[in-house]
Amino acid sequence: MRRFRPQFPVAFKAWMATDPQHNPHAAPGPTYMPQYKQPEQAQANTLDNEAAAKFQEGNATATTGDNYVRITVFLAAVLFLVGIGSSFKLNGVRYALVAFGSVLLIISTVLILQQPGLPS
Repeated sequence: MRRFRPQFPVAFKAWMATDPQHNPHAAPGPTYMPQYKQPEQAQANTLDNEAAAKFQEGNATATTGDNYVRITVFLAAVLFLVGIGSSFKLNGVRYALVAFGSVLLIISTVLILQQPGLPS
């Protein structure tokens, strides 16, 4: 008992008063007693909430980064399609690749405009 934290003896005495060795309905331990108070618990809850908020912010930022990578791949595909289109001898294939590249360019432009602005 001399090693107990200052708030623990009160809960321990209350737990022992329930006769835990003979009473099957007694609490499993002193920490389950209502007399056991943890003064740092409020601070721990506050820090836990702050950590959860930061985690959500990080997830949102990661999603934005993933979106920018996806847009970059679309733009690279546009360059590839337009570049490879010039190697075909059939005009129909050239026009199809340029048309598909143009559609990807428009989609990429729309996606870029939907992204959040620079952080302040």
